[in-house]
Amino acid sequence: AEPSEEGSAGEKEVNMKIKSSMRSFLFLLHSSYNSYLNVSVFYPFRSSNTPLKTFDPTTKHMSTKEKSTEKCSICEKKPFQQLDDKNLCKKCFVSILERKIKKSTRNSNKLQKETKVLLFDSISEHIIKDVIKLPLNITIKKLSFFKIKSLKEINKNTQLKEFIKKNEIQKVIIPWTQDDEVELFLSNWFEDKKNELPQKFVKLFLPISDVALNTYCKLKEIQFTPTKRKELSKRIDLFEKKYPGTKNSITKSSIIFSDIIN
Repeated sequence: AEPSEEGSAGEKEVNMKIKSSMRSFLFLLHSSYNSYLNVSVFYPFRSSNTPLKTFDPTTKHMSTKEKSTEKCSICEKKPFQQLDDKNLCKKCFVSILERKIKKSTRNSNKLQKETKVLLFDSISEHIIKDVIKLPLNITIKKLSFFKIKSLKEINKNTQLKEFIKKNEIQKVIIPWTQDDEVELFLSNWFEDKKNELPQKFVKLFLPISDVALNTYCKLKEIQFTPTKRKELSKRIDLFEKKYPGTKNSITKSSIIFSDIIN
């Protein structure tokens, strides 16, 4: 049975309210940026007087002062890096980061045994083969093969679309990080666009930030070049430093709103 016009209108009204509410929240986030250092900005999960962890801005690692007073949250060894607001040693940092990727991939339910997939880079290959360890039919081509300069262009590339169709590629695994998701989501809302990636694309590093993935790659001696970010993303980085968890919240919102809209 087809839905009634009344029911359809009701769903549209709910979606409009959700979009309006999100737009208001993002406007507050955007307009608060220029004054957030001197003005108390509303943040429901942390008091403005709560001291935050200090970082060495040149390395994004924990400062020497913090290293001397803290221990790894998991094994109590010497801490090396923070992840999800936890102090972690090198071994625990690698272990938890890999676990987050495996959980995200498993929850998305996009990869099954013998799926024919396309990869673009060394870090994605390492994760698929050595971490997830799912038997897949893998094809590897660099982004430069399709004359793609950044992930922002990947959905509009005709050469890639033809390659996917010709080779019957079922899934395209991209080194898409949390920062990519946040930037796309906020850009869509602020610019009133609907620039979404097809369901065929698997965002391999969705729960991981550029900084965390870059640190992981250095530890594993794998090349990784973070995407050049827009000014909006740089502003969100400042919010993340003051309010850890901001990017996680925006990423979760992106996933929820994507499910609603689609």
